[in-house]
Amino acid sequence: MKLIIVGATGFVGKEILSQASKHPKITSIVTVSRSAIAAPEGVAAGKFESVVVSDYDQYTEEAKKAFAGANGCIWTVGLTPPKYMALGPEEGKRVSYTATLAGLQAIADSSPAKPFRFCYMSGDAAVRDQSAKLEGELAGFRLMRGDVENDVLAFAAKHAGFEAASVRPGLITERAKLEASREFAKGHGWPTIVLEDCVSAMLHMVVNGFEKDPVSNDELTALAGRI
Repeated sequence: MKLIIVGATGFVGKEILSQASKHPKITSIVTVSRSAIAAPEGVAAGKFESVVVSDYDQYTEEAKKAFAGANGCIWTVGLTPPKYMALGPEEGKRVSYTATLAGLQAIADSSPAKPFRFCYMSGDAAVRDQSAKLEGELAGFRLMRGDVENDVLAFAAKHAGFEAASVRPGLITERAKLEASREFAKGHGWPTIVLEDCVSAMLHMVVNGFEKDPVSNDELTALAGRI
């Protein structure tokens, strides 16, 4: 399997790269980031390619060539609620929504394999019903993330061979920090998930197929426990 990892220098992206490099069914990895990444230890240079983009909504023809024949992608680029609030709705939408759809189009233009599975890492608070009357300062953020999910599914439906699903983790944390993270998250009403569990579940779905959409925080944890 040839896997594309978008946002490979981030907290989650690094763990995806680490696990993917050891996965017996993943034979080729393409990372997408704004700075170059070295091939993981044990991965032959010919089976790894680091694609550098100026931003995640900008893809050169060279980048598209690297995507050719890919079987799947895990998209990790997005914003946490605090970052969204700091950037504002216009820039927040560009980073989370516009870039995701631009990336999907770039992949579609590159002649990927069929089926091609796209796993979008969303968030626990996402709301797909765009007519929902939400309260609180994060109402716009929640609707925006749900809108990305909607349009990822719509894109897949319009492109033969594309399959898509969204995962909705809560606060992602290292296993050693789980208890402290749970206490912090409880005050915000967020669920928590261990980084390694979140990643192993996403990899399993991209490699073996999607059984449902969206996939909740607890469902990700349960799936990781069964692998």
